Amino acid sequence: MTKRIIGKIIATLCCFTLIFSVVAASTPVEAAKTLQDYKNEQAAAKKELNRLKAEKADKQKIKDAFDKQIAATQALIDECMNKLNGYNAEIQKKQDEIDRLAEDMSDDKALFKKRVRAIYMSGSNSNLQILLGAEDFSEYLVLSEMTKSVSAKDSRLISKITDAIDKIEVEKAAIQVIADEQDEIKSELDAQKKNLNSQVAEVNALLKDINADINQAQKDYDKAGAEIDKLTAPQAGNSNLTANPTMFLWPVPGYYRISAGWQSNDSVHKGTHKGIDISTGGRSVDVVACDDGYVYIVKNSCKHNYGKNYSCGCGGGYGNYVAIDHGKASDGKSYKTLYAHMKTALVKNGQYVKRGQVIGKVGTTGWSTGYHLHLETIVNGTKVNPKKFQYQRQ
Repeated sequence: MTKRIIGKIIATLCCFTLIFSVVAASTPVEAAKTLQDYKNEQAAAKKELNRLKAEKADKQKIKDAFDKQIAATQALIDECMNKLNGYNAEIQKKQDEIDRLAEDMSDDKALFKKRVRAIYMSGSNSNLQILLGAEDFSEYLVLSEMTKSVSAKDSRLISKITDAIDKIEVEKAAIQVIADEQDEIKSELDAQKKNLNSQVAEVNALLKDINADINQAQKDYDKAGAEIDKLTAPQAGNSNLTANPTMFLWPVPGYYRISAGWQSNDSVHKGTHKGIDISTGGRSVDVVACDDGYVYIVKNSCKHNYGKNYSCGCGGGYGNYVAIDHGKASDGKSYKTLYAHMKTALVKNGQYVKRGQVIGKVGTTGWSTGYHLHLETIVNGTKVNPKKFQYQRQ
């Protein structure tokens, strides 16, 4: 083996070593690190979900944990797709470079063949017949001793062709490295898609249970509301109590934002809301009576004072609440008000209260997603929109 052949082999090996080390130190490591971040988030979501299942937490919390796990899995899938798209673009870029080099080399090879033919015809190289027996063109160039006698122009042409061959091999090697990484990511992608389908199926089953619970809770809520509407404070019929709906006082002083209106069609109430929700921004503030009257219902045993997307069952879904009978107004109609989801009630059944008197504290008991007061107004036993009344603020 000649020194030239040995030197070329060493140079080629060095070139391959360099490209593999560069690719290994950049693309695969970065891809693994990025994907690992997503995998860590997915694992954390799964751990939290398993914890809630083991603790037999309420279904809504488990569903929320499922949502986080599904989101993490989808993010991992999206990242795999981004990587695959990036690799496809990189492979196409390298293939375009290979095609360009091959096209350029084709012209150079055609020119060199003409030069070889001319040398042969002139008989200037006695070894040409042996060299023509080489297995491929690359070997022909490596083995050729002809370069000792050709012109500088021929030497440059040979060098240009061999450089092109080396570059093509380097690009092919890089493509293979990327293709191997692609195969790994495709396998990960397929696994995560199956994982996602399984998670979605499980959460859909859970949603079915939750919806069944919600439907039952709505029935309980409606039943409790109907019973409240029918009741009247015994004291009201035996007194000269006169309702004054034109002078109703706003029940939560200083807080006027309505987070859910009458028959709100949001995801919780779905058009069945028979009152208005007054938000207090997470604060447990005073609730006052809208008008003078007798308390005829007090529920004050609910301990579930935290936001939830389901009914804990207390008070038929109203949680802790107070209902006040204000008697009849000059129009001959009877008026009652109800204050629900309170943290605690501060009055007793049968108690007479004055307009503006504190009757409880805002909370989030019963079927309540957060701190607010649910206000209902009942006229002649029928719920009406509380916004129909003019309220005085204090």
